[in-house]
Amino acid sequence: MNRNLVIKDVEIFLDRDRKIFEMGEMVHGKLRIACQGELHLSKLRIGIVCMSKIRNADDTFDQKKLLEEFYELPRAVSSQILRSGRHEIPFRFRLPDDSESPPSFDGRYGCINYFVECIIDKDGEPGSSLNRGHRYGVEIKLENPVRKSLMLSVSGSSEKDLGIFCFGSGSVSIEAAISRETIKLKTLINNTSTLKVQPRAALYQTQIFMSGDRHRTLEIVLVEPINGSEVDPTEVIEDIIEIPIPTRAQLTMKSSIITIKYFVHVTLDIPHNIDIHINLPIVITNKSAMQEARELNHHHQQQQQQQAMNRHLNSFDDKPKSRKILGIASKARQASTSSSNYDDTDEFE
Repeated sequence: MNRNLVIKDVEIFLDRDRKIFEMGEMVHGKLRIACQGELHLSKLRIGIVCMSKIRNADDTFDQKKLLEEFYELPRAVSSQILRSGRHEIPFRFRLPDDSESPPSFDGRYGCINYFVECIIDKDGEPGSSLNRGHRYGVEIKLENPVRKSLMLSVSGSSEKDLGIFCFGSGSVSIEAAISRETIKLKTLINNTSTLKVQPRAALYQTQIFMSGDRHRTLEIVLVEPINGSEVDPTEVIEDIIEIPIPTRAQLTMKSSIITIKYFVHVTLDIPHNIDIHINLPIVITNKSAMQEARELNHHHQQQQQQQAMNRHLNSFDDKPKSRKILGIASKARQASTSSSNYDDTDEFE
């Protein structure tokens, strides 16, 4: 880079001002540079950088660079030299397609941030930290949604007997299940006690921050308890409790630094007694991952139906021929081996 070069301004603009991406997607944009002097574009690189920061219990911070990948400009572009003035350079590159990379996250005890960055190296070996001159970036949000086991349902059950030391008598049982795609809690309550009971459900988020051998856990109530229908003594009632997913909810994630998990906490409120509790783990993902899971599930069902049809058709080939056909074949064999055994008047059975 020319020693007389002065970088006055650098801006990164992403197409359609897009700021949310998924792993493996293409990033398109323009780099606007205002400079004085000559700028060799061979010294310019554009790419993706990921930084993490964990706050420990003693208020110290552990900061790491999790990812840094820069992409070469096309030779037709990198061979150019920019003169003094304002310039606009289009760029595009593909984000790493890594299912293990953590998504963006910003929490109380830690964060993971991604940046589209431009580096203009000084004269010398490109990429050397000693020769790095100018660095500019714009933050983006990178999602890496869970794509496995999304079409499963979870369920749990619990039962309580009201004994001699309890207020009331009899037994109470609850079965709870969550349907896939949306949080619809289905409850089945069999109340054979003398008390009126009522279910309720809340959505919890668990954040786990890890730094070496140390870790911190934070549990947050995302949706306050929502009550279901009351169940009178001797009643058996099925009910559905719908739980909204807040727009601020982070996608489920698991990494060596930060893990985000969710569960629905179901409580059966029994007056003057210890309540019944059930925890049902859930996965929060995005629409594209759910659509992909639905298509794969539909394809799998079609394959199963085709395999069942093939087994059904093959079962006919394995069956013996009818008695009448076997009889005709037997008579024909007799006629071919000995003409004396064949009579024009014979009737085949």
